[in-house]
Amino acid sequence: MEKLETIQKLAKTGKILSKIAFIFSIVGLVCSLIGLLGVMFLQDEMLKNTELANFMQTNGKTLGDLYAEIVIAIVSCSVEIYVAYEAEKYFKLQLEEKTPFTEKCSKNILRLGVIVLISGIATALLNVIIALIFAKTMGMSYEYSADVNGIGLGIAFLIMSVIFDYGSHVLIEKKNSEENQKNS
Repeated sequence: MEKLETIQKLAKTGKILSKIAFIFSIVGLVCSLIGLLGVMFLQDEMLKNTELANFMQTNGKTLGDLYAEIVIAIVSCSVEIYVAYEAEKYFKLQLEEKTPFTEKCSKNILRLGVIVLISGIATALLNVIIALIFAKTMGMSYEYSADVNGIGLGIAFLIMSVIFDYGSHVLIEKKNSEENQKNS
């Protein structure tokens, strides 16, 4: 029973961390949108500012780089909002079920694993496409490398779903066996 309490504490921690990630992703999205609007409406003033122009030139950045980085941040934050929301939903379910070894929990973590895996790949591809578009249209100066960190986490969730599903079936068989012994 002590191990189950540890699992529940981890689920509570996961729920809190998911909520924090959700909030930070919203803040990141809002800041990125404000940044995009600022660059769109103030780009002439930005280029006239000698300090900013010198900074961008020194770092080899162009206006295309700035636009691309902001749009990539918008896409990444948007996806992270959804992933954090789904993760929090999973941890809430696990806390309600009081164990991860239920069919509902195993299906939910499988779903979360697929979401994390697909969103990681899709975000990386979308960000590369965005970088290519800005490179061709606005003379973006840097090469973009895709971030595919979510793939490992998605695979871990998929593996956990198999373990939780197996555990739920073992518990059901044990319960059925005990009921059959009582009835006999």
